[in-house]
Amino acid sequence: MYHTVLQAGPDLALIPAHPRFARALFALVDTNRDHLTRFMPWPHSMVHIDNTLQTLRAQADAHRAGSARHYVLVYRQRCIGLISLNSIDRERRCAPIGYWIDRTHQGKGLMSAALQALMYHCVAQGLVTRFVIQCMVINQRSNAVALRNGFTLVETRRRGEELDGVRYDQNIYLRRFD
Repeated sequence: MYHTVLQAGPDLALIPAHPRFARALFALVDTNRDHLTRFMPWPHSMVHIDNTLQTLRAQADAHRAGSARHYVLVYRQRCIGLISLNSIDRERRCAPIGYWIDRTHQGKGLMSAALQALMYHCVAQGLVTRFVIQCMVINQRSNAVALRNGFTLVETRRRGEELDGVRYDQNIYLRRFD
Protein backbone atom coordinates (compact mmCIF):
# COMPACT_ATOMS: atom_id res chain seq x y z
CA MET A 1 0.00 0.00 0.00
CA TYR A 2 2.90 2.37 0.66
CA HIS A 3 4.02 2.46 -2.95
CA THR A 4 0.55 2.96 -4.39
CA VAL A 5 0.49 5.86 -6.81
CA LEU A 6 -2.97 7.39 -7.16
CA GLN A 7 -4.03 8.73 -10.54
CA ALA A 8 -6.20 11.84 -10.31
CA GLY A 9 -6.40 12.40 -14.05
CA PRO A 10 -4.33 11.75 -17.15
CA ASP A 11 -1.61 14.21 -16.12
CA LEU A 12 -1.96 14.28 -12.31
CA ALA A 13 -0.53 11.64 -9.96
CA LEU A 14 -0.36 11.46 -6.17
CA ILE A 15 2.95 9.82 -5.33
CA PRO A 16 3.77 8.77 -1.75
CA ALA A 17 6.07 11.34 -0.12
CA HIS A 18 9.72 10.40 -0.43
CA PRO A 19 13.04 12.19 0.18
CA ARG A 20 13.76 12.12 -3.57
CA PHE A 21 11.30 15.02 -3.91
CA ALA A 22 13.20 17.26 -1.46
CA ARG A 23 14.94 19.50 -3.99
CA ALA A 24 11.83 20.08 -6.11
CA LEU A 25 9.55 20.67 -3.12
CA PHE A 26 11.99 22.99 -1.40
CA ALA A 27 12.20 25.09 -4.57
CA LEU A 28 8.40 25.08 -4.82
CA VAL A 29 7.95 26.16 -1.20
CA ASP A 30 10.58 28.85 -1.65
CA THR A 31 8.84 30.19 -4.76
CA ASN A 32 5.45 30.17 -2.99
CA ARG A 33 6.66 31.20 0.47
CA ASP A 34 4.91 34.59 0.60
CA HIS A 35 1.62 33.04 -0.46
CA LEU A 36 1.85 29.96 1.79
CA THR A 37 2.79 31.89 4.94
CA ARG A 38 -0.46 33.86 4.66
CA PHE A 39 -2.35 30.73 5.73
CA MET A 40 0.06 28.19 7.24
CA PRO A 41 2.85 28.30 9.84
CA TRP A 42 5.13 25.55 8.50
CA PRO A 43 6.75 27.41 5.54
CA HIS A 44 8.71 29.49 8.06
CA SER A 45 10.54 26.32 9.12
CA MET A 46 11.46 25.30 5.55
CA VAL A 47 14.49 27.56 5.21
CA HIS A 48 16.93 24.98 3.86
CA ILE A 49 16.62 21.88 1.73
CA ASP A 50 17.64 19.82 4.79
CA ASN A 51 14.40 20.93 6.51
CA THR A 52 12.41 19.65 3.56
CA LEU A 53 14.41 16.41 3.46
CA GLN A 54 13.80 15.80 7.17
CA THR A 55 10.08 16.50 6.78
CA LEU A 56 9.78 14.16 3.79
CA ARG A 57 11.57 11.39 5.70
CA ALA A 58 9.15 11.76 8.61
CA GLN A 59 6.18 11.82 6.22
CA ALA A 60 7.43 8.71 4.41
CA ASP A 61 7.89 6.92 7.75
CA ALA A 62 4.36 7.86 8.89
CA HIS A 63 2.96 6.78 5.52
CA ARG A 64 4.71 3.39 5.74
CA ALA A 65 3.56 2.94 9.34
CA GLY A 66 -0.03 3.66 8.34
CA SER A 67 -0.46 6.51 10.81
CA ALA A 68 -0.79 9.10 8.02
CA ARG A 69 -0.81 9.39 4.23
CA HIS A 70 1.33 12.00 2.50
CA TYR A 71 1.38 12.43 -1.27
CA VAL A 72 3.34 14.68 -3.58
CA LEU A 73 1.20 16.10 -6.37
CA VAL A 74 2.95 15.54 -9.70
CA TYR A 75 1.40 17.24 -12.71
CA ARG A 76 2.91 16.71 -16.13
CA GLN A 77 6.06 15.32 -14.48
CA ARG A 78 6.49 18.36 -12.16
CA CYS A 79 5.91 18.63 -8.41
CA ILE A 80 3.13 21.12 -7.77
CA GLY A 81 2.18 20.55 -4.12
CA LEU A 82 1.20 18.09 -1.42
CA ILE A 83 -1.96 16.51 -0.06
CA SER A 84 -2.14 14.42 3.09
CA LEU A 85 -4.13 12.72 5.75
CA ASN A 86 -2.14 14.27 8.57
CA SER A 87 -3.16 11.57 11.04
CA ILE A 88 -5.48 8.61 10.83
CA ASP A 89 -7.83 7.66 13.64
CA ARG A 90 -8.33 3.99 12.76
CA GLU A 91 -10.94 3.39 15.44
CA ARG A 92 -13.18 6.24 14.26
CA ARG A 93 -11.99 5.90 10.62
CA CYS A 94 -11.53 9.65 10.50
CA ALA A 95 -8.68 11.82 9.23
CA PRO A 96 -7.92 15.51 8.79
CA ILE A 97 -6.82 16.49 5.29
CA GLY A 98 -4.11 19.04 4.59
CA TYR A 99 -3.12 20.36 1.19
CA TRP A 100 -1.28 23.08 -0.66
CA ILE A 101 -0.57 23.74 -4.29
CA ASP A 102 1.73 25.95 -6.30
CA ARG A 103 0.07 29.30 -6.85
CA THR A 104 0.36 29.04 -10.64
CA HIS A 105 -1.62 25.80 -10.59
CA GLN A 106 -4.54 27.10 -8.51
CA GLY A 107 -7.96 27.43 -10.10
CA LYS A 108 -7.48 24.56 -12.55
CA GLY A 109 -9.33 21.85 -10.64
CA LEU A 110 -6.13 19.99 -9.80
CA MET A 111 -6.56 20.09 -6.01
CA SER A 112 -10.17 18.95 -6.34
CA ALA A 113 -9.07 16.04 -8.53
CA ALA A 114 -6.35 15.12 -6.02
CA LEU A 115 -8.75 15.36 -3.09
CA GLN A 116 -11.31 13.14 -4.82
CA ALA A 117 -8.67 10.54 -5.71
CA LEU A 118 -7.34 10.47 -2.15
CA MET A 119 -10.75 10.20 -0.51
CA TYR A 120 -12.07 7.49 -2.82
CA HIS A 121 -8.88 5.47 -2.47
CA CYS A 122 -9.04 5.60 1.34
CA VAL A 123 -12.73 4.68 1.37
CA ALA A 124 -12.15 1.78 -1.05
CA GLN A 125 -9.32 0.51 1.17
CA GLY A 126 -11.58 0.71 4.24
CA LEU A 127 -9.08 3.04 5.87
CA VAL A 128 -11.14 6.21 6.38
CA THR A 129 -14.82 7.07 5.95
CA ARG A 130 -14.84 10.57 7.47
CA PHE A 131 -12.63 13.39 6.31
CA VAL A 132 -12.11 16.77 7.97
CA ILE A 133 -10.78 19.99 6.47
CA GLN A 134 -9.86 22.87 8.76
CA CYS A 135 -8.99 26.21 7.19
CA MET A 136 -8.99 29.87 8.01
CA VAL A 137 -12.19 31.67 7.07
CA ILE A 138 -10.07 34.16 5.09
CA ASN A 139 -8.54 31.37 2.97
CA GLN A 140 -11.17 31.59 0.25
CA ARG A 141 -9.57 29.08 -2.11
CA SER A 142 -9.26 26.37 0.54
CA ASN A 143 -12.84 26.92 1.68
CA ALA A 144 -13.98 26.68 -1.96
CA VAL A 145 -12.12 23.37 -2.42
CA ALA A 146 -13.97 21.91 0.58
CA LEU A 147 -17.37 23.06 -0.63
CA ARG A 148 -16.81 22.00 -4.25
CA ASN A 149 -15.94 18.50 -3.08
CA GLY A 150 -19.02 17.73 -1.04
CA PHE A 151 -17.81 18.82 2.39
CA THR A 152 -20.31 20.32 4.82
CA LEU A 153 -19.42 23.26 7.05
CA VAL A 154 -20.03 21.94 10.56
CA GLU A 155 -18.46 24.67 12.69
CA THR A 156 -16.76 28.04 12.60
CA ARG A 157 -14.37 28.36 15.52
CA ARG A 158 -13.93 31.96 16.53
CA ARG A 159 -10.24 32.72 16.78
CA GLY A 160 -9.65 28.98 16.29
CA GLU A 161 -6.33 29.16 14.49
CA GLU A 162 -3.16 31.07 15.33
CA LEU A 163 -0.64 32.27 12.79
CA ASP A 164 2.28 34.54 13.61
CA GLY A 165 0.72 35.55 16.93
CA VAL A 166 -2.63 36.53 15.39
CA ARG A 167 -5.80 34.51 15.97
CA TYR A 168 -8.08 33.83 13.00
CA ASP A 169 -11.54 32.31 12.68
CA GLN A 170 -11.40 28.75 11.39
CA ASN A 171 -13.95 26.76 9.38
CA ILE A 172 -14.33 23.04 10.05
CA TYR A 173 -15.70 20.93 7.20
CA LEU A 174 -16.73 17.26 7.23
CA ARG A 175 -17.29 14.75 4.44
CA ARG A 176 -18.72 11.36 5.38
CA PHE A 177 -18.82 8.16 3.37
CA ASP A 178 -20.46 5.95 6.03
